Amino acid sequence: MIENPSLQDKTYYEWMISQRGHTEKEIVMKTIDDLVEKVLDYSQFKTCLQNLGYSVEDDLTEERPEKFQFTANRKLFQKETEEFFFFRIPYKKEMMQIPKSQVEWLNENRTAKVTLNDTVYALYDKEGLYLREAELHEIKQSWEDKGKKQRKGLRIKPPGYDKFVRCERLNVQGKGYSLDDVINRINSNDIIIVEDEIMEILSGNDPNAKDRFYDRLNIKERWKESGIYKSAKQERYYQWKTKTVMTRYNAIAYQRYIEEEKLNVEEYRKDKKELIHELNECSTDLKKAENTYRMIQEKSLLGQLEITDEELENFVQDTIAPLQKVRLNLKSEIHSLDKRIKDIEEREKRKNITPTKDAL
Repeated sequence: MIENPSLQDKTYYEWMISQRGHTEKEIVMKTIDDLVEKVLDYSQFKTCLQNLGYSVEDDLTEERPEKFQFTANRKLFQKETEEFFFFRIPYKKEMMQIPKSQVEWLNENRTAKVTLNDTVYALYDKEGLYLREAELHEIKQSWEDKGKKQRKGLRIKPPGYDKFVRCERLNVQGKGYSLDDVINRINSNDIIIVEDEIMEILSGNDPNAKDRFYDRLNIKERWKESGIYKSAKQERYYQWKTKTVMTRYNAIAYQRYIEEEKLNVEEYRKDKKELIHELNECSTDLKKAENTYRMIQEKSLLGQLEITDEELENFVQDTIAPLQKVRLNLKSEIHSLDKRIKDIEEREKRKNITPTKDAL
């Protein structure tokens, strides 16, 4: 028997899993689990998420609209009178009466663009009998439900990711993550005073709040899905920029080659000016790429970003190396042009010197 056995080392599979960045679902769950224990209400919870860079959709209407605009297919059009059009409300048998001045027909009268700006609208049954009045916010909700029939409830998208996570589908170890679950968990957390960290996030004044929050929760972004990857994903831009600059460079070189004897010094100066402009832009792009590279290394060392040596090398080869090569070529060509201009200027000076008696 081994007394006080030490913790068993991780298997290779466990170690490999731990080295991967978290998925968007894992990030959302870890974030919710932390915040629901530290905020006073759902409003603070939502504000914290937004200030940390998350996108939040929850179908909650915080205030009643003063105006609402939507488009209606011709199939929803029921009838018209001298002053009104009648449209069926989506997924209901009720018709709403809309003044003609608030309707604009598009696409050869196949689609109606409707602008609602009245407080209430009259509703009728399919036979045209008056039923009741509906307020603008109720009508707005009906048309919004039509556009996102399958997208109800709390949906959260972590910063840098492309897709929303439907929280009602998340359930780990009995913890619920739906909108009702989150609100109930917040209401039962017994929090009276909000921590300083949460207050700082709520203020929205700290640009480094997300990094500190991720670091404390040990959240690791996946390289291919991280915000820094997408902001640094300029390989195509750099390749396009390199190709554009080199095309311009080659065009100038070729033009000078075939008309070398015809070019005068003013044309050389013009070419030099254009190449200097390209060099400045190239240097600016290179500086941005190098700053991004240093940021990647820093986040990797801090454990905030998982990236392999191969991915890091690919980033250098796809972004920094091409720009360095272009900058070197531009500098060399500018130097060559500058020397050519000086030689021409020197020859012109010698031509304009009047010979002295001693020279004669």
